[in-house]
Amino acid sequence: MKPSAGDRVRVILDDEEVEGMLMPNEETDAIVVKLDNGYNIGISPKRIKGTKVIEKPKSR
Repeated sequence: MKPSAGDRVRVILDDEEVEGMLMPNEETDAIVVKLDNGYNIGISPKRIKGTKVIEKPKSR
């Protein structure tokens, strides 16, 4: 399942895993994830070894 903006994802990198909400980003190639602490981080696609969708947003 391909992740899309709003999904809760786990991003697997060489040295760590990052979990949060996938944010829309059309300005750069970076993958932007909103962490649980409220910070947004941008991750270069070159660093990503894999992604996993943890949860899809609930429809209203």
